Amino acid sequence: YDAYKSTFNDIMQSFVPATAPEPRKANVVIDTANAGPEPPSATMMNASGNGYTISIPDNFRGNGVKSGNSMGGTEYLGSRKDCTILIDVLDASKQSKLDKIAADNKAGFGGGNPSMTQLGGVKAAMFSYSPAAGIGRKVYLAVKGDKLYRVFLTWNKAEEATWLAPLEKS
Repeated sequence: YDAYKSTFNDIMQSFVPATAPEPRKANVVIDTANAGPEPPSATMMNASGNGYTISIPDNFRGNGVKSGNSMGGTEYLGSRKDCTILIDVLDASKQSKLDKIAADNKAGFGGGNPSMTQLGGVKAAMFSYSPAAGIGRKVYLAVKGDKLYRVFLTWNKAEEATWLAPLEKS
């Protein structure tokens, strides 16, 4: 140490500790894309599909869907992907009795008995059930000509006050 003492003293006398840098200000960005889902519009517009016309909120968009033995259909949705209107069109040329179709599909739609109602001026069966926790659904079955129309209204139960009435209005 004695041999290097003068060097250490020079280093210690010339040493100046660094000062902490000024804190950086974070860039403030207002993210309007994540402001939350846009509620369904009160203004309705007509949308047409395979043999039907439906009135939907004007901020909904349709996506064509086809599953299994379906003749085609459309899913209408807004900004919440768990609040939708799905219309599925099936061939009813071999079975057109609504009561029989409703009975055959009872297990798949919650197991309860359907309520009889009207859908577009046509006799319809309506099932109301919960397909998953926190989700509500109504399914309308109606036969017109040789087509079975299935209309599924699905909503998030936590948002029911905002979403159910516009879906039912459709």
